[in-house]
This record gives sequence, structure tokens and C-alpha cells, in this order.
Amino acid sequence: MPDLTHLPIDLISEFIKDRDIFKLSLVYVAGVEVTQAIQWFEASRHLTDPADRGPDNGVTLVANKPAWVRIYVGGFIEHHGIAGTLSLQRRNGLGVWENTFTPIGQWPATVNFDPADSYATVRGSLGNTLNFVIPADQMHGSFRLVASIQPASGNAASRTINVDATLLQTLQIRGIPIRYWGQDAAGNQVQLGPTTAADFANTATWTMLTYPVENVPSISLAGIFTWSETLAGAPAAAGGCSTGWNDLLFWLHIAKVVDGMIAGDHPDFMYYGLLPVGTPDGPVIGCDSGDVSAGIAGDGVTMAHELGHYQGFPHAPCGNVGTPDPGYPAYEPYDTPGARTASIGEFGLDISNGALYDPATAKDYMSYCGPRWTSLYHYKAQIGSSWFNPRYISTGDRPPWWDSSKLYRRYWLPRDLPYPNPVEEYLVHEASRAELKPAIVVSGLLQDGKLEVRSVLRLDAFVGGGIAGEERLEILDSNGEVVSAGALRHQPLSACGNGCGCGHGASSCGCGCHDPHGACPRIVTAVVPDSAHAATMRIVRGEEKLWSRDAPDQAPAIKALRAEVTDAGLSLEWQTPRGRDLETHLRISSDEGKTWRLLELRVQSTKTSVPLAVIAPGRHWVAVLASDGFHTATSESVEITVPQRAPTAAIHWPLQTATVAGHSRMRLWGSGMSAGTKPLPDDTHIWSIDGIEVGRGRDLWVAPPVAEGEHIATLTVCDEHGTSRVSSRFWVSSTGLAPRRLSRD
Repeated sequence: MPDLTHLPIDLISEFIKDRDIFKLSLVYVAGVEVTQAIQWFEASRHLTDPADRGPDNGVTLVANKPAWVRIYVGGFIEHHGIAGTLSLQRRNGLGVWENTFTPIGQWPATVNFDPADSYATVRGSLGNTLNFVIPADQMHGSFRLVASIQPASGNAASRTINVDATLLQTLQIRGIPIRYWGQDAAGNQVQLGPTTAADFANTATWTMLTYPVENVPSISLAGIFTWSETLAGAPAAAGGCSTGWNDLLFWLHIAKVVDGMIAGDHPDFMYYGLLPVGTPDGPVIGCDSGDVSAGIAGDGVTMAHELGHYQGFPHAPCGNVGTPDPGYPAYEPYDTPGARTASIGEFGLDISNGALYDPATAKDYMSYCGPRWTSLYHYKAQIGSSWFNPRYISTGDRPPWWDSSKLYRRYWLPRDLPYPNPVEEYLVHEASRAELKPAIVVSGLLQDGKLEVRSVLRLDAFVGGGIAGEERLEILDSNGEVVSAGALRHQPLSACGNGCGCGHGASSCGCGCHDPHGACPRIVTAVVPDSAHAATMRIVRGEEKLWSRDAPDQAPAIKALRAEVTDAGLSLEWQTPRGRDLETHLRISSDEGKTWRLLELRVQSTKTSVPLAVIAPGRHWVAVLASDGFHTATSESVEITVPQRAPTAAIHWPLQTATVAGHSRMRLWGSGMSAGTKPLPDDTHIWSIDGIEVGRGRDLWVAPPVAEGEHIATLTVCDEHGTSRVSSRFWVSSTGLAPRRLSRD
């Protein structure tokens, strides 16, 4: 006799009313699971701690992201050949439910039911459930699903559940393309990169799969950065970063300072530096400082991990991570409170290929263990997070008064009759813009109580994140009077052993965010109001003077800036005083100099070339910013015109060399972006397989090629300025398993 204790009360009541209750041949719909990455389903049957459990489908779903639906079969005896259907229903203008879409059926077409199968066996294999996909363009608003099953012989059964997909969240990345000009692992000089908008989109694929965000990323590019230092080397502490990564993160932090207009207007953008493939690194493969992160192009798992630190997530407790997050749950029976190993807590599912992740073996991506997936803990922490511009949406799929509870407004007759607008958005968080003001910005690295100042800039800026430390920056006039002052704010690097992200208010920081004498390296920055009377800058800790600088006799001057746009890129050249060691950055404006953002970081000479791929087409003004460590000089701006060019295409799935199952619909998912990195309309995405067009749209589910073996998926995107294509080679197999080479020894 099967265990009936896990059955919902409403299902038991409905079953008891049936006059055929004592017929053991009956089957019923035991449950319907709707998941986009991880989901609660009959949690009491496997999670032994009630605090870890949640209601079926209790993990919030988001709009504009596909969902998998699994129909579970129940009964008292074995049944064979059980088929099923699924209908998606929405309310019409009269408030009546009607069928509006038929979700896409996946393998298997029928299932067998054995009451002796364990929960883990059924949940851990798609072959034990009837599976369907709701594509991204249908995942919006509130709707319901009607699941029906029919065995080869016997009764039919159905079940209806409600679905809420009104929350819309977007992955927002402000990318810093990096080019590596230095020695490779063999000691040869190489020039790699810079990375492109397509590289950022491709690398973000795994992040979009594991984060509760829609299927279209928001990617914009800050200026480029040329890096020449190796990133190989042992970390300074367990779970930390090497010296090379720390140096890189420092300059990426300065990039965010120079890019102040964007950083101030969009505090929810996450800054990420992307290095080209081939950059020497290891064992550390990515790093974060709390306000910038970095990794290698194509390494999507590392991007998700480092952006997790960016959001303030410490390491999950598995592997040599240093001090792990003390708040990470022990999902029993997979973990114990005394021996946590970062179990994901529930069964995960990759919506691109249906791959399942068992909480008995899968580990949270913030750990150092694998296989990695998202956990209940971190997925729930990202619901409603300001990092993803969360907003509730109404898409006109039902009368407006039905939406009022979710959209936080009262129904108003003149506005809401007869229907709401096709798309209405209601923000959850209003982003607080930071006002830029003339400031002195002093930045450096602090470790073991020793301060190394590396950058002094006088420009329009705002006070950023981090924890105020004991150190103070003081600006003195010629009489020795303090005319401006402010605290240095600490942002510990991941080398503190836990990547705690103290700058974002994490509650536990094993690195000791407040300890200026701790071994944890941290970026420290002071932003104080600028003063025309500044004669001396100094940093003090109590009575101890850590650093000082007096104004030189003469401020630097930048002359004769010349700019030329060619097919090879934007070439710039200028003149500076001889013998002056200057910190130089390039800035760009698109509004005749009213606001400025970064164009190139830390230029090492008086001439450079910037690829046009990182500059949006149109009229711009460029200028040089140079600091001698006290004064900052700005050149006269020069107007340039960047010609229009074709858009950019990126394929998220199938990935290069991916394997897809021949018995299920396969996902075709990509991103088309204009030359200015704006997402292109859905209908401008054209897909073909082996040269034959199979559909249009950025996210499709199509029948895979019949023939097993290698095939080519091509995404073509177009706008009024041109057409671009990108292809991915993938393998079709009858099982969905990758081919394995056989050899004779």
C-alpha cells in the first residue's frame, strides 16, 4: 500500500468523494511541479527539517523565462502506458478561464507507475514523469495549468494548479572589456582580446539559467582596459585571490570611479571585467572586490559565483573556501548542522536541456564543490533583489481588477476600463541615483595595516559602498587647516577567505572588515569634496600619518589631442609634460560634454587605439583625464563620429559541442544586440539548422534533426544597419548523452 501521508488534503477529499474509491485500479495526478531552476515539491518526503520545507511550487517564478512542468502520477498498483496532456488557461475579459496555449510535450510520451518506486527515484529521473515546457513568451502574468492523465486502461484523472509569473527580473551587467597584452603560460608575448559584447552575453548564459532572471540580459559596455600581469599564482588565503587578481580588481574599481555617470545613475548594475580566453591564470580563476568582479570569457560558472559575491553572498560551506557563510542551511538529510556540504536542498533542473540536479550530490555554486547548481538558499535570496530591477508586470491577460493585489494599486474606473495597457510595469524598488559632485578620490590597497595609495583623481564622483574604516583622508590648505575630510571605506577582496562582500552589508565577514591590521587585503577609497585651496593631502589613522602628498609647483597640462576614426578603430594622440608620471584615463560623452563615462582605463602612453566595437555608433566627444597624484588635468574635448554597423549575435543554447536528445524538442536561445548593445526585437532573430530555417524568435523550442551526429545551429540577427550570423556545432543522440570515443589498448 502506498504512503498516503504526503497527499494534499484537497486531493484526499476529492478522492474520498469518488464512488469508486475502493477500486485499486485508479490513478490520480499526484502533483504538478513548475520549475525554472529549483523548486519545492513534496518537500516533507525528503527534507527532514520542517524549517527547510516549503509548499509545492512555493519558489517564486519569474516572467519571460521558460519553465518545465512535471506531472507526477499516483496510484495503488502498477500502471503502464500512462499518457498526459497539459493546458494553459487564462481568464478572458469576462473573467472566465479559457485554454490559450498547449505547452510543449517532452520525452517520454508515456510513463509507467510503480508504487514501490522511492521519492528520489521518481523525482530524480524525467523518465518517471510526464514533462512539458512553457516557453518564455507564455510565462507572464497569472494563469492556471490543467494536467490530465490517461493510463492504457482504466480511469482518466486531472488536476488544476494556479501559476503566478508576474515578477520580472533582469540580469544587468556593466561590462569592462579587457585585452591581455603580456606573456602567455609559456613565456611568449601575446596580444589577446579585447572581449566583446557577444563574449559577455555568452558567458552570462549559465548565470541566467541559475538566477531568477528573464531570458534577455541587459549588457552595456564601459571602456576597455589593457592588462599585462599574469593572474597565475597561489591565493593569499584559502578561498581568496592571488596578487595578480587583487591588482586587476583595484584598477577595475578605478574604472567604476571614472565611469561615475553610469555607476551613479544605475546603482543596480553589476560591473564585471572579462578577460580573453588564453589569459594565464590558475589556480584562481575569478575574483570579486564587493563592487567589481572579474573572470575569463566563456567561464559562466565563475561569472555566477563572482556576481554572487558582488551581491554580498559569502562562500557556501564546501571545499577549501576559508570562512564559509554561517547562515547557509544544513539541508537534512543531505547535510548535518555540524558538517554542512552546501547541498542545494531541492531538486534542480536546467531548463535548456532538462538535466536534473540531485540535492544528495549537487552543490551550491557559491561553494568550491561540484556538480554545481543554484540552491534554495541563494535562489530565494535573489527574489525581489534590487540588483535585478524587479518589477511586477501585467500583460493584459485578464481584467485589471484581477491584477490589483499583485500590482499594488487600486482599481480606478477611468484608467482601467476596458482593459489595462498591453504591458504595465510596477517597480518593486526605486533605484536611488547618486548625485555626482566635484570630489577628490584617493584609492589604494590596505593589507597588514600598511597602506599603498595607487590612484588620486579629482573629478565628479560620489561616495560608493564599503565599510567606513578608522583611516581618514584630510585635505589641508596652505595654512595647515583641514578644509575637507572623509573616511576611507573598506572593500575586502575575496582573498579575505570568504568573499564576504562586506561592502554590501553582509552580516558575517570572517576577513575582519573592520580590522585595519588584518591580513585581509582590501581596496580602500575616500571621496571628499574638492577644494580650490588644497595644498596637502594626507591619510591618518588616529595620530598616525599613513600617507601624504604636497601639491607640486605646477599642474599637468594636456595639449594637442587628436582623434581619428578609421576601420581599425578610434586612434587618439596627445601631448603631456615630459618627465611627469601621470595616471591617465580616457572619457567619452554623448551629450556634448554634459556627462562623461569611461572610454579607456589607465592608458600607458600618449597615444592609443580603441576598437569601435566598444563604442556605440553616433556623435561623441572624447577627452583625456590625467593626474599627477594631486592635480587632475582634463584635455579639451574632441568630437568624433562612429559609423553605424551591424548588430551582434550570441547563442546561449545549444552551446558549442553541446549534446541534445533526439527524442525531445530542443531549445534555440540567443541574443541579438544592436551596435549599442540594445536588445533587438524578438522577430529579428532567425534560426536555421544545417542551413534550413526552423523558426524566428530569440527563444524557440523545435524538433531536433532526425539524424544522429553533428549539426550546426545558426542564429541570424538583423536591423536597419546590417546582418550578423553566429553558429554553434552540437551533437544529436538518441539518449541525449554525449558520444564517447572507444579505443583499443
